Amino acid sequence: MPAREDVTWTAGDWLRWEEFIDGVPCQGCGLAYFDRAMQDEADRRQDGRAVEPYDVWQARIRPLELESERAFQELHPDCGATHHSYNYGPWHCDRCCPPPPLLENPEVQRASRAAATPAAPPAATPPKIRRCGTCHQESGEGHVCRLEDLPRRLQAVVLAVAEAHRGGD
Repeated sequence: MPAREDVTWTAGDWLRWEEFIDGVPCQGCGLAYFDRAMQDEADRRQDGRAVEPYDVWQARIRPLELESERAFQELHPDCGATHHSYNYGPWHCDRCCPPPPLLENPEVQRASRAAATPAAPPAATPPKIRRCGTCHQESGEGHVCRLEDLPRRLQAVVLAVAEAHRGGD
């Protein structure tokens, strides 16, 4: 039974990731999904380690792309479907050929899990607690130190200042 209404391939035609990277050909048309040498070259280019200038590489790739297009039209003359390819490999018909199993790619799975995992909210920093310089208690609005909470020496100073203030000196 087809995997979808508009395709001829079945879910059983879909390759597992291990088969795909081992070079098992497409179950729809029999062509390889990619050429290992082309894959290695694409990886080097992506990493910035190209082994040849871009224009030389383009000149070498263009005939391969034209051959891929010719083979696609020969294998799928009446499909009227679009095509897909994987890293400069042969074209595959979207109607007859199952897509490569990229969702099983361990790198894609890691990236998907990372994107789906909600980021932990930043840890809230506790508000700074202001403390009284005299009694070291939390100073809130309307804080007043009690005389009996002060050290004895400071109690004597406060009492002397209060007495002087009352006495008018």
